[in-house]
Amino acid sequence: MERTTTPPPPPTEDELERFRQEWQKELQQQREQRQRHGDAATQRQADAHKTTQAVEQYANAVELEQMGRLNEALQAYRGAYRLDEPGVGDRNDPLTRILFSWLETAREEILHPPIPTDPPVAPSSSTQVVPTYKSPYSADRLPQTIHDLYHHLPLLPLEEKDPDSEILLSKLPEEILENVVEFMDVATLERFGSVCKRLRVLTRGVGKWRTLCRQIYRPPILPPEISLSTLVKRHGLDYRTTFLEERRVRYDGVYISVCHYIRPGQSELAWVNVSYQLVTYHRFLRFYPDGTVIALLTTDHPVDVVHNIKPSLRAKGTLMGRWSLSDWDPEMEKDRPPFPPHAHAAHPINLISITDLIEPGVAHPKYSFEMNLDLRSAQRGRWNKLVMRDYQSVRLGTGEALGLSLKHQKPFFFSK
Repeated sequence: MERTTTPPPPPTEDELERFRQEWQKELQQQREQRQRHGDAATQRQADAHKTTQAVEQYANAVELEQMGRLNEALQAYRGAYRLDEPGVGDRNDPLTRILFSWLETAREEILHPPIPTDPPVAPSSSTQVVPTYKSPYSADRLPQTIHDLYHHLPLLPLEEKDPDSEILLSKLPEEILENVVEFMDVATLERFGSVCKRLRVLTRGVGKWRTLCRQIYRPPILPPEISLSTLVKRHGLDYRTTFLEERRVRYDGVYISVCHYIRPGQSELAWVNVSYQLVTYHRFLRFYPDGTVIALLTTDHPVDVVHNIKPSLRAKGTLMGRWSLSDWDPEMEKDRPPFPPHAHAAHPINLISITDLIEPGVAHPKYSFEMNLDLRSAQRGRWNKLVMRDYQSVRLGTGEALGLSLKHQKPFFFSK
């Protein structure tokens, strides 16, 4: 006997309405749950952004305070601590409290560094023979032999000298000191005279300065018709003032001119582009009391050249000639006042003429060179600057002169 199943009765309108309400309620719950998760993530991002802004603003305030811009630093601090406004975190947040506590500690370490625990060594007018600090290398860590030496070595105290006591130099007689002064150059002589009044009077004596003036003020600096006594009378018979004020050419060193020019660049590699090159070269002039002058043109550094400039030099670019200072007008000397404030400024012309510059060792040269220079003083000393007026080459066969360009020429400055 077969058993038949009867189909379930169709749902009624009430059941469908109840199912529809439950389904809508479940969808609403899922939508609210997703919205809550999204709002939490957005809030976390906003909090992180606010914290970053607060940290940056606080760090900026510390920098402004270190720079001394206190008004701007105060405004930045107020903005960082204004936690109830947008852009700043919550003060009650534990992470925010930890962050600001760390910033306060860092600020104090930056603005107020810790003071060293070891007390500084107090200055004393007496000699300190026992250290006031504890050395990491104490005597207890030394070997036994050095340890014994350390403890048994007698310490000799240093006593202060009586400022009124005599120095050993003062016991030397005047005759010996005068002989010592004779071996000094001008710079050493002036420094030696600044030690005490006695040495100042000694270095202002006539003997040494008369010797210097006799070595300098003679031809070719002075023409034969003007004597040294003429110059000394103009300065109250003071040889020192005569030496310092009257014009002279320096014999104890070299005049150096550093020149530059730019030329198109060249390179052995085709793919390397060298547009321009800066070329540096030097001119040297060395004068001698007998009227001889050495002129040298080279690209070598002065350190490698100066000590080799001698009459025996035969390097490329070397020329040797004669020099003379512009003639002194005796009539002009008579009209000059006896005590000018700056004697070197009273000379209208200090012209050095260099002629017959030829290459040494050449039997039959075709050309010679001539130049005229102004003798001047710079801030670093007296008569230590030469300015070239003109430079020309002379054909010896015909006497034809051709002026050379001075476009890249710079002044000469004296150097020992």
